Amino acid sequence: MGYDEHWSGSPNPGSVSSIPWLEHGLDTLLKKVPASKVILALPLYNQDWTVNNKTGAVSSEDVSLSEQNARIQKFGAGLNWKEDLGQYKASYQANGVTHQLWLEETRSLSQKYKMASERGIAGFAYWHIGGDFPGIWPSLRNMAKYMAQ
Repeated sequence: MGYDEHWSGSPNPGSVSSIPWLEHGLDTLLKKVPASKVILALPLYNQDWTVNNKTGAVSSEDVSLSEQNARIQKFGAGLNWKEDLGQYKASYQANGVTHQLWLEETRSLSQKYKMASERGIAGFAYWHIGGDFPGIWPSLRNMAKYMAQ
């Protein structure tokens, strides 16, 4: 399970699946389980985080990747690529509240696919059905073709 680094109810906002966290978890697993027996599940969902500036209370909402993208567009969130995490981070304001997302999208999921493929794992699974958006699958197919060369 390559997701829930930060989960709904987590005390701190953050990525659902950053590259360093995923890489560490996969490498730890591969010390005990042959790569040929590993199926890595990657996220097709995200957490939309809010932090109450007065109380410090943290909350999040599960969102599909389509919903994540709709919110980014609707609220004009600026995207900032975080090389160390292998993800974009975005922030936006809604009803006077700051929201934060660590995006799962074509670039981040392709990097995760590449990293895991280089370790020779048996395959991939994606959670959850309907959480995707149309651009995900061509991007992952392209990465699979690239890795097969």
